[in-house]
Amino acid sequence: MQLFTIEQTRNFMGKKGRFVILNAVVHLSLAISAYAQVVAAQERGTTRVFVVDSVTGIPLAGVRLRIDRVAAEARTDTIGRAVVRPASESGWLYATKLGYKPQLIVLADPRSEIVIQLMRLPEALEQINVESDALPAWLLRNDRTRNLSDARRSGRLLLEEDIVRRNRFTLSDLLGTVPGLRTDGEFVYVPRAVGSSIQAPCQGVIVYLDGVSLGEVENVNRVAHPRDLAAVEVFLGAATLPRVYARPKAGCGVVALWTK
Repeated sequence: MQLFTIEQTRNFMGKKGRFVILNAVVHLSLAISAYAQVVAAQERGTTRVFVVDSVTGIPLAGVRLRIDRVAAEARTDTIGRAVVRPASESGWLYATKLGYKPQLIVLADPRSEIVIQLMRLPEALEQINVESDALPAWLLRNDRTRNLSDARRSGRLLLEEDIVRRNRFTLSDLLGTVPGLRTDGEFVYVPRAVGSSIQAPCQGVIVYLDGVSLGEVENVNRVAHPRDLAAVEVFLGAATLPRVYARPKAGCGVVALWTK
């Protein structure tokens, strides 16, 4: 039987102890990595939302978040955070809170985090403002198969912030910034039918105001002012028309105006 001196035993235990510690560290690192992968898999497809007051930057609790094609809604916690799982990468998210102006966010790209700045309503409006389940009328009437992010990127869907950014003082000037539309004074038309090889001018577009057809309008500036609009939808060509707008003479194009 081999006997070890006290010094040899101390050296052996020191080496063994270091091995045990190193082994434990390796296993802990592997466990942490595996856990991180599980969490990432669970969060894949989710979006973290952070909502603040647009002026003060204070986080807003209790903000209702409605998501395109998702039955359940989410609410922000006490520090303004929420996690949502959009049904698609091109849907929308609608944020509402009593006393604040509702805001619609079109999900243009898959994003892991969105910061929403809600604007407080003037005090007089806040006193009579009642939080409603109603979504914007234009969104309810929209074709559910339409990719809103593509429409907005192409300039054929203008939300309120897009209208403000373009800073046009007449409706004809605003519509003249939409690709595919032309203006002749106050008359809006499509140069030719989309997808057609015929170069002859197309007829004027059919104008809708809050879902009501006005037909071809000689002077669109008499219909609405840009500052009164919440959204503008433009459809060019019969193939892009939602069923609700598929009417005679609408093949050249439809401009749907939605007021605030």
